[in-house]
Amino acid sequence: MRLIAQNTITNPVLPDTLGTGADLGSGGGGLILAKLIATVWQALIVVGGLATLLWMIYGAFTWIVAGGDKERLDNARQRITNAIIGMAILFATIAFVNFLGPAIGFDLLKINLPSFTTSPITNQSNQSTTHIPGGGR
Repeated sequence: MRLIAQNTITNPVLPDTLGTGADLGSGGGGLILAKLIATVWQALIVVGGLATLLWMIYGAFTWIVAGGDKERLDNARQRITNAIIGMAILFATIAFVNFLGPAIGFDLLKINLPSFTTSPITNQSNQSTTHIPGGGR
């Protein structure tokens, strides 16, 4: 007879092989690390896009309020140019991933993260019974 306290505690979100030393490429820690890297990369693309957009708006505002001052106009033009270069670099990385992803079979832009599921707690005391021959009289 197994007591409830003797049952193994598992996390339904994480794969069963996590922490067991199993092959990391078959759904263990390697897959989790790949998903983490992909998620961080996607977040950096979004933050970078917002930063370049705000930098371009700041450059445009500086251009508008420059009032004909050549130095301020040059600074505003440089900000706008830097924002355009940053946006081009972001688009180039997205294009690179879209091109390389299908070639290697791993798409960073469409990653499926594990989701939380709930399962009812059941009493598993009748699942495994140990019979000792000649004992338990």
